[in-house]
Amino acid sequence: MDFGMIAVLDSITKTIVGNNNAGLFLRRFHREYGTKKLITFLKNAVVENMVIGRYLRWKAERNFGFSPGLQITFSPLSKCNLTCAGCYADTDFYEEQLDPAIVSRVIKEGKRIGIRSFAIMGGEPFLWEGLFEVLEANPDVLITIVTNGTLIDDGMAKKLAEADNAFPFLSIDGFKERNDAWRGEGVYDRVVNAMACLKRHRVLFGFSVTVTTDNFDEVSSAEFIDFLMGKGAYYGAYSPWGPAGRNPGFGYMLTDGQVEYLFERLGMLEKTRPIFFHKEGHFDGTSLNCGCGAGRVVNILPDGSVEPCNAIHFSTGNVRSQSLLDILNHPFYKAIRNHADSDSGHRCVGLFRSQETLDIAIHSGAKPTNPHVPHRMQIVSNYLKARSDANNDAEKRKT
Repeated sequence: MDFGMIAVLDSITKTIVGNNNAGLFLRRFHREYGTKKLITFLKNAVVENMVIGRYLRWKAERNFGFSPGLQITFSPLSKCNLTCAGCYADTDFYEEQLDPAIVSRVIKEGKRIGIRSFAIMGGEPFLWEGLFEVLEANPDVLITIVTNGTLIDDGMAKKLAEADNAFPFLSIDGFKERNDAWRGEGVYDRVVNAMACLKRHRVLFGFSVTVTTDNFDEVSSAEFIDFLMGKGAYYGAYSPWGPAGRNPGFGYMLTDGQVEYLFERLGMLEKTRPIFFHKEGHFDGTSLNCGCGAGRVVNILPDGSVEPCNAIHFSTGNVRSQSLLDILNHPFYKAIRNHADSDSGHRCVGLFRSQETLDIAIHSGAKPTNPHVPHRMQIVSNYLKARSDANNDAEKRKT
């Protein structure tokens, strides 16, 4: 592929995705993976998702009254081999695992209404018995796998290469000292080894960072990003930590100003490097999402329950007995979509408007997918209100 074609693809990708470094990314991809894989990647990531998918989502809005989101996430099991600090998941809550045949059915239903991006989460997805069955059953879909990376060795990397439609995202929260303080001793070395295995077997992969007050500077440094690119990473997903899981630990949470600065810093670094970043969490108004995706970016649990997202743990539908479209048309999900759309700050409503979200869930007859959720949401709401009041008082004192 000559540089003229790269320039054309660069222009198209910039127009659709909005990234200023598309040419750098495409040249790197072509150099390391070749023309055939580059064309396949662009077909899945750009043409299928951002062109065909966008048209089908527009069509769904005309036919059904709402535009579906860009992604469905599956949490097919709660089991995990790690116990990371601040994890949003209760890893001992579900004993069953989601049937891979149901996952494939939902993927097909999602594709019909314009959803082209699907992610397998957990627990730890490489402990899910149905992972490779789903990859094999959906060869035309690029499936993101959000993993702690500790179970990926040469044998696993070889299987992923043979499947050719997996896009693993390995969780890493800084260099060795900071990462292992959050995820456990020895985890960093295992994740770096997993990256080496994936690179050796030519499996496209990215990384996922949970950003806290502890690792804020480190994970947004040029040194950290250059290190991960050198290991083979092509994509970085940055999520500012929000109070979640068994141990909220509010001290980990960034301020609004820190989040804005983080995203500006990543944006500057992205302009000069052949890597894309996805910035989510506190402010979800990215060029792709255009705001909080709750009620559109649904999360499906091991028992088939459908949450409006993986930050709002309530459900009124189950894919074991209902179609995805019927579930999304339920008044609960409609109310959550309207709630998300009404937030002018493009914030995560599961976090920053948790009390209102809780009220909507109760009024809609939604059931918590974890019995501890209502209490936790009220704790978070009280904390964020107190923090906001303190910030307002500080601003008044300045003036």
